[in-house]
Amino acid sequence: MMVLVDTTAWIDFFAARSSPHVAALETLIEQREDICICGLILTKVFQGIRKDSEFQKTRDLFNNLIFLPMHYSIKGDIGSKTT
Repeated sequence: MMVLVDTTAWIDFFAARSSPHVAALETLIEQREDICICGLILTKVFQGIRKDSEFQKTRDLFNNLIFLPMHYSIKGDIGSKTT
């Protein structure tokens, strides 16, 4: 099973908050599930880091995750319908 973990769960996990989504994330980590991350989540989590030690801890954990590339294309203008 692959799981994409959202920003809030990561922020609460690194802040050691007690919540159901943190407990679920901890279980996924302990069971060595396929945890995924994408560029947007990665960016949002790293923006909140203030200490080098926090950066290193986060980087080390994220380096072991599956990175999902984000490919997209936006066509048309505001108000037009695209297919």
